[in-house]
Amino acid sequence: MKTHTPGPWDAVDAEGQPQIVSRTNKLIAEVNTVVRFVYGRPDDPQADARLIAAAPELLEALESVTEAFYRESLVEHRGDVMPKVWAAIRKAKGESR
Repeated sequence: MKTHTPGPWDAVDAEGQPQIVSRTNKLIAEVNTVVRFVYGRPDDPQADARLIAAAPELLEALESVTEAFYRESLVEHRGDVMPKVWAAIRKAKGESR
């Protein structure tokens, strides 16, 4: 099974073109190209870039929550799980960390 490029990813502005890059500066996606291909003209490329850049953290947070639910111990482990969830949500919304 193929996996995605490991995170974290960052949204950067490359001369007006929002791009997603890994921390090693590997280009993941040009946001306008990806969104245009799937949906047509992007409404807010910067918001799209933030959401795409948060994808690895969102995936990790969802995996953590799912694992905690399966263990039936979310309350017991919320101190470990919830900071990841809130951090990923803040990143996707472009809020300060």
